[in-house]
Amino acid sequence: MHKVATLPVSFLAENIADRNTLVPVPGVNYTNPKTTPFPKNELHHATDGTTYEANSRGGDDLTYSGCIWSGTSAGGLQLTRVGTNNATSCVKTAATGVASGVAFHSIAAGDWLGTATAPCLPNVIGLSWLWDWQTSMGSQSYDRSTYPTKAALMYTDRNLDRQAYPLDVYSAGGVLGTPYNCGREGKFFSYRLSNTNWNKVVDRNDPLFFMGVVFQFKSNHGSGTQTLAGTVWDAVPVVTSYEAGHGLYTDWSTNSDPLYMTVKEQHAISRLDPNEPDRMYALQTG
Repeated sequence: MHKVATLPVSFLAENIADRNTLVPVPGVNYTNPKTTPFPKNELHHATDGTTYEANSRGGDDLTYSGCIWSGTSAGGLQLTRVGTNNATSCVKTAATGVASGVAFHSIAAGDWLGTATAPCLPNVIGLSWLWDWQTSMGSQSYDRSTYPTKAALMYTDRNLDRQAYPLDVYSAGGVLGTPYNCGREGKFFSYRLSNTNWNKVVDRNDPLFFMGVVFQFKSNHGSGTQTLAGTVWDAVPVVTSYEAGHGLYTDWSTNSDPLYMTVKEQHAISRLDPNEPDRMYALQTG
């Protein structure tokens, strides 16, 4: 059975309580929920050249479990490193199909296979999520932990071209690259694309459809052997519309054209059809 979620268009939640008022269903898989860490010493570029990498202490020096779409910290994407060094690691949560001859972990090179599956949501220009350092494995401390430093969204166009753009504009909550001494309720983060990349996603002639998320993490070490852990969970896309321009409402009651949309079940992206430009239904307008 597929969960169905409502996503408010052009709404920017400033905290988790506001977001949960309008997105009440946790744990929806907005993309293929498969989690794929980069091997150590591997670097890939987003479409605009931004780099995402795992260094010599990342990759399989960490353990990985769970998924960013989980509605609970226990089921979230948990990264843990035990050792005596800092590390940079990178994890992709996305459809896995990529054309032969292209590096398996590439985020913006080559084409998607037509058998890759995702809901292919249109107009996704941002992401919000929760992070905490108090995983089941435990961390040395909130700042001796594993926390996200970069993020990007992955897309396909109707020709299955694989693209990715960085979430490099701060919206609300925590700041990427900064650990927080939060409780088990987690620290709220929200980021969006730059205006230039936003325009590419909502382009009426050649729109982009959401396929996945990339997070780069830092495991920040102190001295001696330490456990450096962290969890990302309860992630939800931020969606907009072509007509909205670059405006986002922080007060839903002031939105002049409220609209809810529902996620359809995952399907092979080869089924994308120019006459069926999105994979969500409008539930309510007003």
